[in-house]
Amino acid sequence: MASERQLTANRRNAQKSTGPKSRAGKKRSSQNAHRHGLGARILMDSDWITKIEVLAREIVVSTAGQIDLEQARSVARAQLEVLRARSISTVVVKQILAGCDRSGWTAAADRAVPPDERERDRTAEAVGHALSVLKVFDSI
Repeated sequence: MASERQLTANRRNAQKSTGPKSRAGKKRSSQNAHRHGLGARILMDSDWITKIEVLAREIVVSTAGQIDLEQARSVARAQLEVLRARSISTVVVKQILAGCDRSGWTAAADRAVPPDERERDRTAEAVGHALSVLKVFDSI
């Protein structure tokens, strides 16, 4: 259990971690989710509703009715959101790596001649950029 001194320090530190204070900072942070589209509201078009309904009914059947249809709809909606996030992250990685010359990329065991240093640097730079972009997904 935390001591009174630790609790006091935690409370003091928490006061410093309350987010942006200025109008500009609040405006900037409110746009964070718009960089990748994951924070955008999903249009409840007929195709999306149909996908949820089909998946929800499959969930109800697969659980032998232990989950009712409304609960299954919530699970289906969440599952489709996860799939959407994965597809967006895949597109991001593909776009970043599109500029790389991957002609020499093979399994490490098959690599007879290592790529030249410039290509290795470009690849490392592209992978580093991809990781920094994908880190945004962790905060959602």
